[in-house]
Amino acid sequence: MRCWRCKKSKPKGDFWKDCTRSDGIHGSCKECAKSYWKQEYRKKLKYQKNYKQHKCKSSKAWRQKNSQKVKAYSITKNAISNGLIKKSSACVRCGGKGKLHGHHADHNKPLKIKWLCINCHERLHHVKI
Repeated sequence: MRCWRCKKSKPKGDFWKDCTRSDGIHGSCKECAKSYWKQEYRKKLKYQKNYKQHKCKSSKAWRQKNSQKVKAYSITKNAISNGLIKKSSACVRCGGKGKLHGHHADHNKPLKIKWLCINCHERLHHVKI
């Protein structure tokens, strides 16, 4: 068999099995395949590292820019966990059941919350009803 990466002829034992191919053998030899996947793994790690750094920077910047929102969300989450606030069972706008979002009309009053379904919450923010 001939490896399509290194172009060398090698015995069948130097190739991985591949049930998706008609001959049942992978097109590149084990040595070439290993070096390719090591290279791809390094690329993936580098991408993930860069992505995480960018994501951390951007979310840190957002938290600093919107510190009042972050504080309000944290207070609300703690109040729900401690039983000070109880989530409504239905949307206050349409009466829909399901997953509800807490909407803060004023982030300076973190415990004053309207419980809205996802659709109503989206409409409120993006359409400005």
